[in-house]
Amino acid sequence: MNKQQRNILGCFLIFFSLAFISCKQETKIIPMDKIDGFIEKSMIEIEGASIIGKTQSDIDFGTKEEFWYGTFITNRTVKLSSYCIGRYEVSWEFWNKVREKAMSLDYVIGEGQCGSDASESADDMPVTDITWYDAVVWCNALTEIFYGSTKECAYVIEGSKVAKDSSNEEFCEKIIFDTSKKGFRLPTEAEWELAARLEKEKKEFTTNYGTEENPIHLLNSNHLSGAKEDFNSVDACNAVAWNKNNSAQGQEFVTKPIGKLQANGIDAFDMSGNVCEWCYDYHAKIEEGMVENPIGPKTGTWKVTRGGYMKAAPIYCVCSYRCFLAQKPTFKNHDIGFRFACYK
Repeated sequence: MNKQQRNILGCFLIFFSLAFISCKQETKIIPMDKIDGFIEKSMIEIEGASIIGKTQSDIDFGTKEEFWYGTFITNRTVKLSSYCIGRYEVSWEFWNKVREKAMSLDYVIGEGQCGSDASESADDMPVTDITWYDAVVWCNALTEIFYGSTKECAYVIEGSKVAKDSSNEEFCEKIIFDTSKKGFRLPTEAEWELAARLEKEKKEFTTNYGTEENPIHLLNSNHLSGAKEDFNSVDACNAVAWNKNNSAQGQEFVTKPIGKLQANGIDAFDMSGNVCEWCYDYHAKIEEGMVENPIGPKTGTWKVTRGGYMKAAPIYCVCSYRCFLAQKPTFKNHDIGFRFACYK
């Protein structure tokens, strides 16, 4: 970040400190000319960690580990570098502000839509109906707007060309993740799961995935993100996630404005329910062993989403559930959105 950006951020931090004192869970997206301050306020820092996997014995989903057991399984250690992740799912308003500016920088990104088909029109609805390609190209656009250049863009084609056109499937199929860049991007599966399950201290519904000397307290994997009881508790699930038990509007299940329910252990919202969230990874079976900053296989058929969505039963919104069937990078639906991340 250059000197000019630091000065801009310093000015906006004063503004945001005043704005957020009166409303801790304020989710209205700020104007594009104040984008630096919004990002500073909306990103959550997560320190690097080595997660020692445990396939918990208190849940039994059969043998379908590719669906149910998440990324932190027994006999697997996942080392993650420090990173930041969005406090909220990307809203319809923020999506459009970035997209409109991106068009002037020669980006081509799908329009998306405001929430689900039957939801009310509101700026703080999550953006939906976007492909994986739309999401990653939008992240590149946000990076270029923020840094004033494409040097930190994380998604490139054939090692050098920045991905700027989500409609060009021939080129998008060649997108790779340049992990040396600090630009905005989708979280990896492991990053998403750590953010969804991390708690600040030991509780009756957590398990230590670290060591005695350096504990890592993760929410038990049969819980929804932030829930104090497992998926069988309707009240506990409804407190943290929009799911089929609390999102009905007439005969439809609809998305809701971001950030209106209880936050999870890191003060992030809607990591379970509301909309499924695109992750970077292609789907693959989670293998045992020691891995560092895993990003999934280089090629594949389906991209993974995590977190469940507004018309799903709570069991499909638990932190360990991996959804991928039919989700090619070109797939889009009114119940899929995303949140962005970046390396710290």
